[in-house]
Amino acid sequence: MTRVFNLSGNAFRLYRGLLKKALKPAPGGVWVIGNFDGVHNGHKALIKKAAEYAETLGTLSGCLTFEPHPREFFSPAAPPFRLTRPSDKFKQLAQAGADACVALRFDAGLANLSAEAFVSDILVAGLGAAHIVIGHDFHFGKDRGGNPEFLRQAGEKYGFKLTIAEPHCDENGVRLSSKYLRDLVREGDMQAYFNATGRFYALAGRVRRGAARGREIGFPTANLNFYPRLLPPRNGVYAVTVEGAAPTPLKAIANFGFKPTVGGVNDPLLEIHIPNFSGDLYDKKLFVTFTRFIRPEKKFSGLDALKAQIEEDVKRV
Repeated sequence: MTRVFNLSGNAFRLYRGLLKKALKPAPGGVWVIGNFDGVHNGHKALIKKAAEYAETLGTLSGCLTFEPHPREFFSPAAPPFRLTRPSDKFKQLAQAGADACVALRFDAGLANLSAEAFVSDILVAGLGAAHIVIGHDFHFGKDRGGNPEFLRQAGEKYGFKLTIAEPHCDENGVRLSSKYLRDLVREGDMQAYFNATGRFYALAGRVRRGAARGREIGFPTANLNFYPRLLPPRNGVYAVTVEGAAPTPLKAIANFGFKPTVGGVNDPLLEIHIPNFSGDLYDKKLFVTFTRFIRPEKKFSGLDALKAQIEEDVKRV
């Protein structure tokens, strides 16, 4: 499936599915390869480098990625870990400066493709790549048989150039990676997440009906069913912004956890309270951005104590 859409006035091409040998999005292009989960500043640096090479060659720069994430294919029962939905990842790649993205379907066929076949069938016959950009620890092909040195030798054989980028670190010397971002989300450190990516962590989903206990104590909440494969944040209370409830983003407060004061729930729940909002949010799709961790979730002695704490939380937000 091929899709072209405009972002900030620029056309961005998205190719999804199996890449057939006959499909060449742009022969002679410059391609960055990776999973790009979270699209952090290290990813952006690779995309910027590819764009510079592409400008010199007079061609386009693109990202070659995989959906689902290979980890989801190999460990389908593992807990959710993704930082971005596929659609958000594609938009973030476009915003980072890529002209196109090829999202290969990661299935058994691709998992069993040898490193040599990955190069010959996908990079050469499929993409017609003139230049490949990878991270220093990139591995590919069946049983991770391909590595940067393998790709360097393949480039000499097939006639494409290769750039191997060194690890990207922030101003404090911390190496940026998707694993590092996941650790920040689990810790609730949204400011550090912003520093590493240029945006706060966010979840999206539809509002479902709940027990309406928040309304009973004067703080009605919207219960969100978010994309199930996304990494849940640390349990606790957050300052958030909400898009989709009104024409402009609204400041709000959110709680993610098990509601211990009112008997608890089996699965963690994301509840959002938008002060002074009176509209109907049921079944609406909301985009919730976590800007600051306020406090951990705790069990209170009763509803009065809970209400008093929520009042204080709202004041802080």
